[in-house]
This record gives sequence, structure tokens and C-alpha cells, in this order.
Amino acid sequence: MIPFSFVAVRAGFLAGLIACNYNPRRSVLFLASRFAVYEGEKGYVMKEKLAALVLVVCGAFGVAASGWAQAEWVRTEKTDPLTNASRVRFALSGRFLQAPSKGSVDKPSFVLVCDPTKTQMRGKIRGKVLGAFIEVGAVVDSGNDFERDALFERHPNATLVGVKYRRDDEKKVQEAEWFHSGDFAALYVASQYGGTEIEVNNLLYGHMLTHKEGKGEQVRKIVLSVPEYLGGDVVMQFDLPDLTNVSDACGLVEHNR
Repeated sequence: MIPFSFVAVRAGFLAGLIACNYNPRRSVLFLASRFAVYEGEKGYVMKEKLAALVLVVCGAFGVAASGWAQAEWVRTEKTDPLTNASRVRFALSGRFLQAPSKGSVDKPSFVLVCDPTKTQMRGKIRGKVLGAFIEVGAVVDSGNDFERDALFERHPNATLVGVKYRRDDEKKVQEAEWFHSGDFAALYVASQYGGTEIEVNNLLYGHMLTHKEGKGEQVRKIVLSVPEYLGGDVVMQFDLPDLTNVSDACGLVEHNR
């Protein structure tokens, strides 16, 4: 039989770790009371090694929790005053792994604009993605990529930007050509031939066709590189939380019924 003291100590340890993520000051006092011994005139003395270990683990839990809290889709609903059409905007903050030399934002953003009222495939696909863009916050280098004519000859195209990205832990680096915004500070997740839906499907699910419900997993991490004008490459990372609500409003999943 497991001694009661064994269970109690470990229960206290777990409670301390959980508390660390909500109230650090109270957590330190709590841990001090759990891992201290009474030594007469000295009062309560911490079991230093054990307490230090707990607080280090507590800090790690706190950092992880703060990181998870940042990776959330922020949903904003708007109505077009002219057409009364409903629009939903999903924004996800990322982080720079290699920041631009002349940037105007602290974090890059991945944004989807969708119409949740649209349906396709007899209601199996709900919603439709209308646009997607990545806010870089720096002037991207256009004209660094090429388009192909009917004879497959390459010509410079100043409206396209060559981007490279990896999904999750895949070894192969993917390449694409996306359009830039009018101020050159954002990239439209849309190619010359594939359009928006194909590029978004590729980014979020790893394939061009609409994702089928229950078939495979969503992408959880995107590392993307884009050239900065008169600078080096800007490298960004987006940690993707659950896509269920986004997919249902943007038509990114074909449901079974």
C-alpha cells in the first residue's frame, strides 16, 4: 500500500505547479510552506534543493503556458454597410525568427477573411475563404520571382514574391509565388494559378484539395521565409492552434454530412 504521506507530498507538488501559472507570488509562498521544515529558533527553513527544483519546473510551466496563450485565433465579425454581407476575420500572431532590418511591427500576423454564410457540396463545406494574407511589417522584395508564359519561358514578374516555407517538421522546403500588397508590407496567400483556397489548404493541411473530416491532422507549425527589399530574408513562425472554428467559417473542411 502506498503511504498517505507519499500521496500528500506529490499532490502538493502538483497543486504548486498548477498554481504557478495563475498567481506566481502566492505560488512561491505555497511552495515555501510545502517544502519547509521547522527548526526551532530558526523558524521554517526551506529544503533548498527541492524548493529550487520545484520553482525551476514552475517557471518552465509558466513560460510554456504563456506561449500557448499567445497562439490563439482572434475572431472579428463585420458587416459590409453597402451589401450587408457578413464577414469574419481570423488573425493569428506569430514571431520573428529573423526579424526585418527595417520593420514596423513587433510580430507578424496571419489573417483569414471568410464568408461564414456560404455553403458548398450540399452543405458539407460550410463557409468560404475570401482572402488570406501575412503581415510582414517590412517592404518585401518583389520581382525576385518569375512567371512562365505559354511556352514556359521565364519572365520577371514584379507582382510576385518568392516565398519558402516548412510545415511542422517536414524536411523538404516548399516554394511558392505569392502576390504582395500595395504597400509591399504584406503577402497575399494566393498564387497566380492556384488562387487563395489552394494555397491556404496547402499551408494549413499540407495538401491542395479541401481537407476531409477525419482524414489526417492539421498543420501545427509554419516557418516561412520572405526576402526583404535591400535586406536579407525575414523568417517567421506561426504556431497553429485548433482549426475547427476557423475551418467551419472558411470552408476549409468537407464534413461527412
